[in-house]
Amino acid sequence: MDRLIPRMVTIKEAAAATGLAEYHVRQMCICGTISAVKTGKKYLVNLDRFIDYLNAPPVAVTGEDNAVRRISEF
Repeated sequence: MDRLIPRMVTIKEAAAATGLAEYHVRQMCICGTISAVKTGKKYLVNLDRFIDYLNAPPVAVTGEDNAVRRISEF
């Protein structure tokens, strides 16, 4: 049985791979927006899940019932 090992990278490496600012990637880790593990003082980001998150269609939370709706693309 093959077991997939996630590709974990630092915030700096994730930012370089995606073109985002390190600060933005760090904030996404702190908020729990993306899959990351804190190891000591550093975060390790699951790069494959991060890329999947960035490629997913955008959604927004609106209203008191927290209904999710699609945001139209420009």
